[in-house]
Amino acid sequence: MMDDLERQRTVGFSELMRCPRCGAKCRLTRPSTVVCVDCVDRFDCVDRFDCVDGIWRMLTEQQRARFAPFLESYPLQRSREGWERDEAYYLSLPQVPQDDPTAQIWRIRRRSLIAIEDELHRHLGNPNGAVALDLGAGNCWLSRRLAQLGFTTVALDLNVQGSDSLTTGLMFIQHDKLWFDRVQASMDRLPFGDQAFDLCTVSAALYYSDVPTTLVEAYRVLRPNGMLVISDSPIYSAPAPGVIMAMEQRQTLSRVLGREPADLPGGHGFLVESELLDHLHEAGFRVRVVSTERPLGRVRRRIRALLQPQKREEARFPVFVGIKSPR
Repeated sequence: MMDDLERQRTVGFSELMRCPRCGAKCRLTRPSTVVCVDCVDRFDCVDRFDCVDGIWRMLTEQQRARFAPFLESYPLQRSREGWERDEAYYLSLPQVPQDDPTAQIWRIRRRSLIAIEDELHRHLGNPNGAVALDLGAGNCWLSRRLAQLGFTTVALDLNVQGSDSLTTGLMFIQHDKLWFDRVQASMDRLPFGDQAFDLCTVSAALYYSDVPTTLVEAYRVLRPNGMLVISDSPIYSAPAPGVIMAMEQRQTLSRVLGREPADLPGGHGFLVESELLDHLHEAGFRVRVVSTERPLGRVRRRIRALLQPQKREEARFPVFVGIKSPR
């Protein structure tokens, strides 16, 4: 049975929900089911959306068909790449042992997190009462951190299979005795109303998506003066090195999986800085770029580019901060 607190959370969260097909408001018909309020009158909009194992499944039938190849392939890919771990690993994130195979990735993400928290303090001050949306949340490590900081938090991702997915959010919720909602949905069609959030984060995920559409959606769901933070995506100065990197990664994945990996849900596997800035400005954001690169790392990268110009450009991982301009 659902207790009173859980019922209140469900009712409150359902107020944010919108139909991912037509954008109309949703209403609770049962404690774990919402439907589009227009479904009675609109025969082309008959979806119902259920909360299964604590995760709201907000994909339409058309979206489920569209993403099926990716959702079948991706959990296997993450498992064979070594991302599925035990409870101790996840609870320690973003800290991992120095000899861990993922240590370099988490070193980058820790630097990003320092920059993100500094920007949050600068722009939002005390986050208590603020509402945050973590797009491409993965195993929910950043959603957990936002909840710890005091944000009312929603974690959103496509993947709900395996331990490196939204399912791990329950581990954090139970261990920390905190709460954040979890939603399976597409970043380019957010199932939320306009101006619902104060903060939107996208860590190591934007390059999976249709970038222009996702940024427009992020702008839509942010309140005036709301904050978008993009981090941990591989950034290049031009498309060519990113294309080479993506091809190399695809070849590696083919060997790991023993077959061709599924295409990404909408992105190219990398971002080009000038293009990303253009898309952010077109969506309506005022933008700052915060470097997380250490001085010696920047010098080393520049020397390498001078001495080995034939080598592919190394990706950078700056933090992009977008502020929704009041209109």
